[in-house]
Amino acid sequence: MNTRGVDSPNDNDRPLAGDLFRYAVWALWLSFARQCEGPRHGFNIAPHSASSALETQLAGLQILEHFAMRPRRPAEIESYVASCQMATGGFGRAPGATERLDDSLHALQILALLGTHESTSGSPASTITKAQNP
Repeated sequence: MNTRGVDSPNDNDRPLAGDLFRYAVWALWLSFARQCEGPRHGFNIAPHSASSALETQLAGLQILEHFAMRPRRPAEIESYVASCQMATGGFGRAPGATERLDDSLHALQILALLGTHESTSGSPASTITKAQNP
């Protein structure tokens, strides 16, 4: 029986051509995500770029999560997220940007993903330090 659950003679359970293509595409996808990792703030929007935003951090982490891999620089990502938080407690998409609800959700999703990979602080909630009680 082959990988698709179909009996075929002399198949010896080898992956089909479509499976090989899918694995090659996944390898390129992972390679691209790794090329976008940078030393300043985790993930950049493109390889060799210095531009980032919360959605870029989230996308990079989600790609790595898909492959059960952890980021090379979780502390830099956590620091970047913290730099996007405003005094009101919300997050902007980049440091100094206006805080918005969707960006705040991205920040929490990023911190949750880092928490599943044992971020350097031990707790995603520890990054959220600037919020003030009204």
